Amino acid sequence: ETAMFASHNNLNNLVAIVDRNYQCTMDFTENLLELEPVEDKWKAFGWEVKRVNGHNLLELFEALQYVRSRRSRKPTVIITDTVKGQGIEYMSNVPLWHGGAPIKKNDINACRLDLKESING
Repeated sequence: ETAMFASHNNLNNLVAIVDRNYQCTMDFTENLLELEPVEDKWKAFGWEVKRVNGHNLLELFEALQYVRSRRSRKPTVIITDTVKGQGIEYMSNVPLWHGGAPIKKNDINACRLDLKESING
């Protein structure tokens, strides 16, 4: 209802960011509910859609810059394709980690090492 209301009332200053990580609490979303093509669903509600790699800050920044400079009367949604647990080998793309956190010291140290390697390349 809110998405339709925003479009109907030309709320062109409204920007939604959707984290499309393809997971829900216990499984991959597509195994439970077909969401793709998610862009078409937002377009059907009358929104302008931008889709970016959510792990690429430059793409995200450019999408936000685009939103600021556009002349559309529509609200905009930025769909960010992400991988849940990106950068941490044993968590990456594993639905059971959706909403979870490591509690063992060894797991925490492994996370730190993986993230350090991911950042430093």
